[in-house]
Amino acid sequence: MSALQRIKLILAPLLYRALAPLFRFDPRCAGPRADRPVIYACLHRDIIPALLYVRSARPSLMVSESADGDILIRTLRREGFTFVRGSTGETGGRAFLRQLALLKRGINAGIAVDGPRGPFGNVHEGVIQMSKRSGAPIVPLRFRTGPKASLATWDRTIVPLPLTRTLVEEGEPLRVPAEATPAETAVWRDRLSVALNGPDGPRSLVWDRRSGLARRVLGAWRRWEKARSAWLDAAAAVTAPFVRGALGRRLRSRDVPGDSPFVVSVGNLAVGGTGKTPVTIDLAAGLAERGLRGAVVTRGYGSMGGAVVVDPGDERCGDEARLMAARLPEWMVVQAPRRRAGIDLALSARPDPDVIILEDGHQTAEVGRHCDILILDRWRDDGGVTKPETGRLIPWGPYREEASGAERARIWLLAGAGDPPAAPPGRVVRGFVRETSLPAGAALPDAAAYGVISGIARPEGFEADCARLAGRAPVLAVRADDHARYDAPFVRACLARGRRHGVEAWLTTAKDWVKLRPLWPRDIHLGVVELTLRWTGGGALSDLVREILDGRVARRDQERDGEGKC
Repeated sequence: MSALQRIKLILAPLLYRALAPLFRFDPRCAGPRADRPVIYACLHRDIIPALLYVRSARPSLMVSESADGDILIRTLRREGFTFVRGSTGETGGRAFLRQLALLKRGINAGIAVDGPRGPFGNVHEGVIQMSKRSGAPIVPLRFRTGPKASLATWDRTIVPLPLTRTLVEEGEPLRVPAEATPAETAVWRDRLSVALNGPDGPRSLVWDRRSGLARRVLGAWRRWEKARSAWLDAAAAVTAPFVRGALGRRLRSRDVPGDSPFVVSVGNLAVGGTGKTPVTIDLAAGLAERGLRGAVVTRGYGSMGGAVVVDPGDERCGDEARLMAARLPEWMVVQAPRRRAGIDLALSARPDPDVIILEDGHQTAEVGRHCDILILDRWRDDGGVTKPETGRLIPWGPYREEASGAERARIWLLAGAGDPPAAPPGRVVRGFVRETSLPAGAALPDAAAYGVISGIARPEGFEADCARLAGRAPVLAVRADDHARYDAPFVRACLARGRRHGVEAWLTTAKDWVKLRPLWPRDIHLGVVELTLRWTGGGALSDLVREILDGRVARRDQERDGEGKC
């Protein structure tokens, strides 16, 4: 036994006897009431208030055969508890039978349903089988604590501060029938999970590595978007003319595009997170399949250089640019802070392209275009016709310009629209749905506790997608700044925190994978969630753009034929 373990064995009982009298339950909590043996069930996080709450019922406790189990027994041996040693494997089976025998003798049981190793909030099968075989009902115990400390462990153990009050929510007893089938026991398991975790399941532990400024700005935008505030409206009215003026200067600087190449922009009215990159990849890939040659010119957010032809393995390039270069081997991808310089580089490196796509180009200066494609994240159905909408402009909201900016675009893409409304005159409307999947090589091990790493504008949506794909929420969600540059210390820090919380595998985005791939240990599972687009309201975007291009070429040829006849 280590010196640290000996110190814990000595101090733990002393601290318990000193602090237990200072623990207070809400007066509405009358204490455990059971006229027959029951199974008290809680999350490992709530083990401290749960032990204090049920000590008058003197239940038997299943304790792991570990050093921490030794500490728990030594701390509580004077409280009248019965202890059953065992955790997983063979010792777990013996402990289960011993606990079952005690229940049948009329002794209550106490179980932390997600112990001893987690994942956090995941109800294990043992408590369901114990109720099924003993006939004893499961009593879910959930605790609402005031000021408290939370330990940096996988179970997020809470330690209520002295003299604070704790409210106990004692759920309806759940008695699993002896004749329940495996499918039925799964339903009872889900019911117990809802009773202990709530209807949304276990909540992920978020490790937010984003800058303080970014978090404050995003948080303020979310609050202000829902607020009807006179001062916000007044402030927005003061700054709006400056935003409009800056945009107007950018638009007036644009040149007139030549006959060739055909210049298309893909953009939006909001700041980030609306799907410009996957739309650009889908469009370019579709045009390449139709035999068109071209280039994508992007701003290169997160990059370290000027105009450059992007190599997927070049760490100086931005993450989105590297992702596009990897997904579009037949097309050139150029990143440049000034798009005019990027187009010039593309034309010099590969003359006579058919199409150039400006990624995130709706507000771009200097460069004229033949067709603007705009992604709308907000719109309404106005009598069966699409009506664009926005919110407050920067700096009071996430919008670069007002809804009137949609008038510059010929094609409107409605994000998340399964059945888009009709287009107004002079416009074409398509809807698209982003669909995520876990390819075979990215699938998680069964029931593994997993973590998520993402450096994107809206990480909450990606985390929800992961929970849907995996059938359970991630134990740990690491959120980095959009376009953040990763390094070895960042990866080591993520893995260390993951180990503390029992994380066995990880998921990430395709954009983050291009940065994590050279840094990630090969022996730790990291799955890449794939994103595909499903087009609604008509054919694919690439078909539509090809039709517009063909029509333009046909009109140009007709005009030339007419001039020749004259």
